[in-house]
Amino acid sequence: MKLVIAIVQDKDANKLRSVFVAHNIIATRFSTTGSFLRAGNTTYLVAVDDDKVDLTLNLIKETCSARQQFMTPPVSLNG
Repeated sequence: MKLVIAIVQDKDANKLRSVFVAHNIIATRFSTTGSFLRAGNTTYLVAVDDDKVDLTLNLIKETCSARQQFMTPPVSLNG
């Protein structure tokens, strides 16, 4: 048995949960917050049998996507 820890963006969390349910993968879900962009994340703790690890990782990769976000740095008027 292996423990998979997946931190995904909130935009992908509900879709990933549905995919886990469809494949009978049991996961514990936590709401978390990133420190850099202060964006909401969801952390999944998934305990799976050794033969389902590859399936679980592939489902996460197929369901969740990477995104780019642009950020404007704060302007300092002290100088």
